[in-house]
Amino acid sequence: MDFPDYIHRFLGYRNGGFKEHIEEIRGSSSLFEALQSGLEKLSEWAPEEISGLIQNTGKNLEIKGKQLYHPLRLALTNEEQGPDLPIIMFVMGKEASSSRLHKWVEIIRSRES
Repeated sequence: MDFPDYIHRFLGYRNGGFKEHIEEIRGSSSLFEALQSGLEKLSEWAPEEISGLIQNTGKNLEIKGKQLYHPLRLALTNEEQGPDLPIIMFVMGKEASSSRLHKWVEIIRSRES
């Protein structure tokens, strides 16, 4: 896959918007909220710091492996696979990453009520 095939990850969602995977990540609002909170507290915006945050968030919530990374990838990129999430988040920026997680929390909550 060439870079143009990945550019949509950084500029916005494709393939019908960000609601495409709602059933797959319905129970992930606590993960998204915890990660969003952690993003705000990061002192340095670097892939290594983002990776550590994701791992620590998973450890704190007792989530690991696919249960940790799959919902995050879907929420952030609307894709099943791709480059490492910390790299994607680094390129997207803190504000865009946080905004996408926040949108998912709102969507999940609206469907729970």
